Amino acid sequence: MQIQRFIVFIVPALVLTAAAGAQDAADLGLSYAKVQQAGMEQLKQYTWQSATRVTREGKIKTEFTVANRLNGKGEMVQEVEEGEVNARKKRGMRGRSQDKQLSEAAAFLDKVAATTGAYIFMSKGQEVDFFDKAAITAGAGADAGMQLVQAKGVLVATDVVTKWIDPATLHPSKIVFETVVDGLDIQGEVLFRPIEDGPNVPRMATITIPADDRFIETEFLNFKKAL
Repeated sequence: MQIQRFIVFIVPALVLTAAAGAQDAADLGLSYAKVQQAGMEQLKQYTWQSATRVTREGKIKTEFTVANRLNGKGEMVQEVEEGEVNARKKRGMRGRSQDKQLSEAAAFLDKVAATTGAYIFMSKGQEVDFFDKAAITAGAGADAGMQLVQAKGVLVATDVVTKWIDPATLHPSKIVFETVVDGLDIQGEVLFRPIEDGPNVPRMATITIPADDRFIETEFLNFKKAL
């Protein structure tokens, strides 16, 4: 009888603990989403540059600089300011094949940039859904004091996203994601920093494409408030 009474008392306690944990995650997700949306509204007042370098098998293939801003919908608008492709121009059919390869590579980079932007600038609903399905753990070691939030199936069914969040400011210091673009696995890492009297912004993004030993590194620079 004593064992039965113990079970009767302990089961409701476990249920209440689990429910409280779920509620905490939901509350944190809603608060985080609100902070991110407020930051995006601030960022709409800014313009900035991103300098990208693409390397493959250790060799620089492409470098370009892009002007960026957010439109009214929170979508990133980009315009290439300067760029350089490190490839010798070939003639004839080989040249046409080279042009096709360069065009396909440029289209792929556009998709990777759009994918990266989608993880950086998630909508309020996407952020709330992310926390609804996420596991939250306390950071240890170099991550002590941070909250690590990880979920699968965030923007697409097969992706995995992890965010390092400062519980005091609800700003991410880092986001890591794994997803697929054009059938290729990509691994992304985005580091953030706060602007003085401004929003928390990305400072560096690194994309790894293991299948062809390609790296795409982007530094975010010159955040300026529009007049």
